[in-house]
Amino acid sequence: MSDFCPCQSGSLYKNCCGPFLMKKEIPATPEALMRSRYTAYAEGDMDYIEKTMRMPAAKNFNKKEAEISNQSIRWCGLNIVFAKTEGEKGWVEFIASYSFEDKTYQLHELSEFTLLNKQWYYIDGKIK
Repeated sequence: MSDFCPCQSGSLYKNCCGPFLMKKEIPATPEALMRSRYTAYAEGDMDYIEKTMRMPAAKNFNKKEAEISNQSIRWCGLNIVFAKTEGEKGWVEFIASYSFEDKTYQLHELSEFTLLNKQWYYIDGKIK
């Protein structure tokens, strides 16, 4: 594994998403949370994915199914299109590239986040 973070921030993993996934820090912005969630998918850390969501996203999440489907996917890249925060709400539009059965695909989503008890959570996403 490269020392650079899978979220493609250009930073080292230990200075980027690593502290979040190791539960040493919490993401300070919706974009940081989005990047750390991408990294968690890339590493297969569904516990982190589950712990960083609330409301509709959490209600519709099946950890076991996510673990199974993620095993056949290779995450290839993340591009943040834009990130915006207004008070306790945040949005991040991103394009995540992944490989499945030797074909490359993209997930283009506008994700919604909320701040609860000083911590950001993913609450919903709309596929673009």
